[in-house]
Amino acid sequence: MNGPRAWIGDLVEDEDGQLAVVTDVAAGTVWVLRSADALLAPQWVTTDPDSLAVVQRRADRLRRHPPVVSTSGRRL
Repeated sequence: MNGPRAWIGDLVEDEDGQLAVVTDVAAGTVWVLRSADALLAPQWVTTDPDSLAVVQRRADRLRRHPPVVSTSGRRL
């Protein structure tokens, strides 16, 4: 797919149309994905990052939904 290459934290659509979040990029050759709607969902991999369409960059997602921080300043 055309466009910028997906990176860790990006929301993507894979070649099967499944929404996922990139959780890791191992050695720059294996992209690890998990379902976008479940933190404990099974993961899958792709070695073809060009098959992933970036739906939303991590930075954009964090601007819209910043992480929750406790009163002590620790991330929850």
